[in-house]
Amino acid sequence: MELLRSPKVHILLAAHNRAHLITETLTSIINQTYTNFKCLIVDDYSTDLTESVVKEFVKKDSRFIYFHKTQKYKRGLPDTRNYGIDLALQEGAEFITFFDDDDIMHPRKLELQMQLFLDKKELDIVSCRYSGFSNSNFIDFDSKSTEISVFSKKPAEDFLLRRIRIHSCGPVLRSHLFKKLRFDTELKYNAEEREFYLRVLFYHYPNYAAVLEPLFYYRHHAKSITTLSNRNIEKRGTDIIVDQKLWDFISNESKINTRVLAYFIKQFALDNFDVKYLNKTKEFAKNSTNLNVLDKVKINSILKFHKLYRIIFYKLLQ
Repeated sequence: MELLRSPKVHILLAAHNRAHLITETLTSIINQTYTNFKCLIVDDYSTDLTESVVKEFVKKDSRFIYFHKTQKYKRGLPDTRNYGIDLALQEGAEFITFFDDDDIMHPRKLELQMQLFLDKKELDIVSCRYSGFSNSNFIDFDSKSTEISVFSKKPAEDFLLRRIRIHSCGPVLRSHLFKKLRFDTELKYNAEEREFYLRVLFYHYPNYAAVLEPLFYYRHHAKSITTLSNRNIEKRGTDIIVDQKLWDFISNESKINTRVLAYFIKQFALDNFDVKYLNKTKEFAKNSTNLNVLDKVKINSILKFHKLYRIIFYKLLQ
């Protein structure tokens, strides 16, 4: 790939107490065949040897820069990413991608994604497939085996309806997508990532493409059954909040079609039992100028079906 045609990619690496793993991550970045990158490493108050490990890489390679999170930003991954975004935009970054301190990049990750940007100048996001691993010694970079769905002609709708998957460490994005959007620091359990990408997709409706092979590998960590059970309960509550936040965001922006509206009706009528937000969806359907007569008939039919479903459901509980 010609250097003059190769714009710089800012890699925003979130680091927290992974001194024992981050060397493998940084090495996978150094091994990128696409060499025009800058890696901004934001340390979220690590108490282990993360800083000293990272600074050894900084000494050897000027493309790596270490930042300790300032008091302006909250502890936790969302504001670690936000700090990285702010740093990148201050530097005039054109392309941005996120990464974590325990994951591994395919050697050609940036090359294959940036090649799509160079081939199709209109693109705003290039995503990719990904795969999990437990031991980096057994990662097969030549394997294309993965069932992760990433191809879409309607990424906002498809990601909302979970027809495609977007991992925070997958996409490379043009920086203009971040100018009015940041990660929600009140969300956890990775819900902030889904909520953020949904806002990006529905706010900008960006031109989207994806590399249909795994280009990064996320590490599996052992967790106890008790921990997983407790997290699942709390995560469910967080998912409900995400639906509410997203509805408020995209309904104000009038970015809703029949399928999207049907999704929220289902969530608020069946899954979340959220009367307040169900009434909001009803009011939106009634007053929306974006929905034609046929759309409104469909939505009314959905509302009637869900009302009947709830009546039956409640009677079964009595």
